Amino acid sequence: MNNVSLYGRLDSEPQLLGIPGRDVCEFWLEVHGRLDKQTLYVKVIAFRVLAERLAEQLSEGDRVAISGHLRSQRWPGSRRLYVHTVLARDFQLAGSRDSQESA
Repeated sequence: MNNVSLYGRLDSEPQLLGIPGRDVCEFWLEVHGRLDKQTLYVKVIAFRVLAERLAEQLSEGDRVAISGHLRSQRWPGSRRLYVHTVLARDFQLAGSRDSQESA
């Protein structure tokens, strides 16, 4: 079973693409590894109603927990470089950028 849950900060504004009813939302999630020594940037993609919710409720800098399944693709023209993408099923806002700045 392919299931992943990640917690991180949005590294880009969510981009809503497509037409109503067939929307796609994309953004990059910055995830810190053990003891913040490694940072992983993961592309997140959501479809339809979830895409609309993500685009409406999230902004760059927000902290969010995302669950979905992981997909890896070879970077075009590379034999060893892969892009990891999470196809989102659900999310939970864990704190906005504004609330983090005022704390």
